[in-house]
Amino acid sequence: MKKYLYLILTLLVPLAGYGQQPELVPQNDAVRGLAAFSPEKLKGKSHKEGWVYTASDYERAGDNLRKTFYLSVDNPGNYFFAAHVMGIADVPAENTVSNKQYPLKQVAVYLDDEYLGELDIRKDGWHPATLKGNKQVGLTAGDHTISFESTAPHYPEVDVIKVSDRPDKATFDMSKYNTYLSELKDNGLKNVGKAFKAEPPTEGTAGEDPFSVEMSASNSGYTHEVNSYVLSNPLGNYKHLMNLPVVYTYYKKLSLSSGQNVTFHTSPISGQDYYSVDPVMYLFHATDINVAWSNDDYTNLHPRISVSIPKSGDYYLVLRAYNNSYANDQLGRQGLVQLYQNGSLLTSEAVISGYHVSVGTSNTGILNYFTAYSTGNPKLWLAPDGYTSPIKFYGNRFWYVSPMDHQWYDDARFRIQKNTSSYQNMYLLVSAEGAWYVYWGNADAYGSVKQGSSTVRSFFPNLKENDAMQTAPSTNTYNCAAWAGGMTNGWFWGCLYPSNAGGSCASGTYYGSAQSWNTWDNFFGNSPMRYSGAVTYTRTSANTSNAEVAGWAKSNGEITHFSVTREANKHPHGYAWESKPGGLERIFHPRDALNSTSYGSIVYYYRDQAKDPYQPWEAAPRGDDVTAQRGINISAEPVFTMEESVRLGLTVLPDVALSQAEATVLSELSARYVTEEGETEALYNEWLAACNANELKPNSNPYKFFELPEAEKLRAHFYANEEPATAFLMQRLFDADENSFEAQVGGMFFSGLTGQKYNELMDEVKEEWQQNSYTDEGAYVAPLATANTRNYIKKILEKRYLGEEEKSAPASVIPDNNELFMVYPNPVYTISEISLNLQKASVITLTLYDVNGRMVKEYAVNESYLPGQYSFAVNRSEYDAGMYVATLNIEGKTFQRKILVR
Repeated sequence: MKKYLYLILTLLVPLAGYGQQPELVPQNDAVRGLAAFSPEKLKGKSHKEGWVYTASDYERAGDNLRKTFYLSVDNPGNYFFAAHVMGIADVPAENTVSNKQYPLKQVAVYLDDEYLGELDIRKDGWHPATLKGNKQVGLTAGDHTISFESTAPHYPEVDVIKVSDRPDKATFDMSKYNTYLSELKDNGLKNVGKAFKAEPPTEGTAGEDPFSVEMSASNSGYTHEVNSYVLSNPLGNYKHLMNLPVVYTYYKKLSLSSGQNVTFHTSPISGQDYYSVDPVMYLFHATDINVAWSNDDYTNLHPRISVSIPKSGDYYLVLRAYNNSYANDQLGRQGLVQLYQNGSLLTSEAVISGYHVSVGTSNTGILNYFTAYSTGNPKLWLAPDGYTSPIKFYGNRFWYVSPMDHQWYDDARFRIQKNTSSYQNMYLLVSAEGAWYVYWGNADAYGSVKQGSSTVRSFFPNLKENDAMQTAPSTNTYNCAAWAGGMTNGWFWGCLYPSNAGGSCASGTYYGSAQSWNTWDNFFGNSPMRYSGAVTYTRTSANTSNAEVAGWAKSNGEITHFSVTREANKHPHGYAWESKPGGLERIFHPRDALNSTSYGSIVYYYRDQAKDPYQPWEAAPRGDDVTAQRGINISAEPVFTMEESVRLGLTVLPDVALSQAEATVLSELSARYVTEEGETEALYNEWLAACNANELKPNSNPYKFFELPEAEKLRAHFYANEEPATAFLMQRLFDADENSFEAQVGGMFFSGLTGQKYNELMDEVKEEWQQNSYTDEGAYVAPLATANTRNYIKKILEKRYLGEEEKSAPASVIPDNNELFMVYPNPVYTISEISLNLQKASVITLTLYDVNGRMVKEYAVNESYLPGQYSFAVNRSEYDAGMYVATLNIEGKTFQRKILVR
């Protein structure tokens, strides 16, 4: 046997019900063995005057079965070592005598294939064991293997080894594991006599409000006692669950021979009944796609699988709890059971736990399943045909398939290929790779994530095939900056000027040049607000350890792209970073994978302004204490996604329509210029087609579209035929879907074409919004470029074709904006403030109403105030959760702000 064996293992194994032809194809290309482990992992971790190692593989050794650990030693010497091992009864596969008591299975130990002796296994279940006689082992500097070997049918289960130069430190602290067992046992006792079966969660059900619990694994502690939740994922085409517990549930690897009759079943532990715990059982072949079984309720809530083995090979036996909950909460019917093989006790007090995630999908092609930001050491199992259907795939940490840059050392991953577009009701089981407490923690889980297309990879030579994952389909209706700002309803790229000489902004945005970082500081800094409840970002003290947004630029300073990570804008962003490159698909990718001549590289980061910049997201080094806690980095300013803000009525997306008079004018113009408009339409369509050319797909900068030869032809035609061309484009832009590429970028182009002539009208549009950025009901009006373009067109129609009596009503004398009256933060979680900014001495009335119009608080009633700024507290403890309206009356005018109390 070679010292360093490079194993090609089937980490991902699809198995249909026996005898069926699957529509899922295995991707058996993941490399294990020494090649999969980083030098850091081989060196292990310092822990209580010793070193612990977890990098390991299963393998065969002739007729026997092995689990081999890989370790690298810096300091040669004589050491003591201990294994954390699961003791089981030595039940042979061919056993046919029920209730026979078998002795504990013996496990031999080898150092670099040299026999050392046997483990001193003294009891059933997980416990520390040393070499019999507690012998010292000589280790030279360099790489070594320590192998544990036993006879078939059971592979030895060792999840971690520890090496120390002190015999009293060559052991494992079992207090946390024993406490966990006690909690599971107590939870089962609470269910004695309760015959109900807890129903599984419905498909896609979101978890609790993430701001009421710990945040996702990307910024929480190591505890496994966490709440999971779903984040908003607009246009996303995969499934996810944030912050789920990573805990051990029983699994066993076996080697079984064709023709053997095997039966596995569970029963209650002493003092409990068949309803106290609700296990589900799986048995499946590790490489044959046709061999898999599962069972839920055979005897009341306990399972049983009895089969004649159709094919020799390795098998997995897995147990899980039927339902999810906290990792140690009785509601999920987690607990302890007795496990039997052919009627004889195999394992007493087997742990029933784990966490089930719905990842059903209609996606086709190569699909990815993985954890992200794991603080535990996860293992994944997939049942692709329903909640209790057979497991057919599994995946581990230390996953590697070339070409790939991201290192899957602490997160688990596997892939499958789905050949049908029909929906499959898949469920992903997330559990811990081992039972010792260093394996526990939390993680974010992702499922059914498509492999990134060759198209998107073709633009970025540093984006490796197995790093790119598609998260939303290709579309040119929003770009990278919009997505980085939490929006999918348009393009954003700063201010568009009608000529390279600058001048007044003609694009209808409220910012400066896209090539100035101050513009992006304002955009991400909510000046003005992107929408009510949007995250406020800052570049100040932002770096790789606290960033949520990254800004990209070329070496010449040209700003090109923005990407997001962790929970930016309350969206999930995968294992590293996410981008929406122009009109291409949205993708997960490693941080620097889009480095290219077209994008340059990351030059600045933005962080959440409400978070402590010096409390990093990254896991702090654990040092000697592997359970050391990271600081939990929860935002002091609750935020919404744009979709939530709109749904709750805090933000409105303006719907700008033509008046009857304006529509009539445009109709008359079309009739007048029907001949001339044909050429304009042809050139306009040629330009739109050119904008969608393949080479421009990654581009998010509208100027690139306006520099095309087709744009030059359209521009020349426009100035030679301004009257009919203007009429055509105005009608076309009102006819286009307001979220389409045409409405977004076509509107920018039209603004540029007409900007030199009508610039003051766009200035009026923006000024009117700035003076009246709230509706009469108190909702914030999102500053959208398409709305500004349409209002701009309306003003052109007013100026050129309509009489004074048909013009829009003037804006209010008193501005209705944040300068006058605002609530921050909104929603209210603890204490928020109503802020007033009075420009002159005024008599005001400020009151708070509930959603039913009942007044709940008077802050001021006909009181005189001098010019200045004033604030009034909204204390969460004084109100029930729900929507409220703050109403300000000043000089006979009434202004309102919606306030959400959570």
